[in-house]
Amino acid sequence: MIVLSFTIMMLISWKITLVAMCGMIPIFIFTKFMVAYYMKISKEIQEEKAKLGNVIQDSIGNIRTVKAFSNERREAEKFAEQNAKKYELGKKMAKLSAGWEFTQQFFMNTTFAGLLYYSSILIEAKEMTIGDIMSILLYMI
Repeated sequence: MIVLSFTIMMLISWKITLVAMCGMIPIFIFTKFMVAYYMKISKEIQEEKAKLGNVIQDSIGNIRTVKAFSNERREAEKFAEQNAKKYELGKKMAKLSAGWEFTQQFFMNTTFAGLLYYSSILIEAKEMTIGDIMSILLYMI
């Protein structure tokens, strides 16, 4: 579908299509690196969840031993410590997602603004029509 859209865009106006691709290539490259980093953090979060589950399971499974030695406070501290690690990774992932979304939207909006500006130049030169521009923008979306 991407190849077909790109081909149709090239048939309508190769100049505008090249401008659009210059704006889209940084998005593709940035997304590739962000997805790899996102997956790494996601894996770390899953590992921390497993550790947190182990702390809970050990405490509940050995509740008689914990109570016998009055060790509830230490078990609660272990839980809070493990939960804090998971929380920090969650914050890191949220910041990463926000930064990725901002960067993607910035590049997309900048690309659309550049396309509209360059399209206005081509319209004044009678090389394109407004319908051609709308078609290209819709194929980009």
